[in-house]
Amino acid sequence: MSLAIVDTDIIIDYARAVLAADTWLNAQSVQLSITPINWLEIIYGAKRSIAEQNDYLTILNKFKIEYFIEDDIK
Repeated sequence: MSLAIVDTDIIIDYARAVLAADTWLNAQSVQLSITPINWLEIIYGAKRSIAEQNDYLTILNKFKIEYFIEDDIK
């Protein structure tokens, strides 16, 4: 299980080379994760080109995907 789940906006800012996002992500000492929802939001949003999708996939592959379990939605 991950200790931190990264918001979609942080990943988008990181991809756009926003210094604050880069600094924050690189300062984390714990395993960061994303959810399948984050993954879908980013890939769907990167629908302008295959190159853009590939760039985002490279970034997304740095994160562990944390799947929801039933206790998460109670």
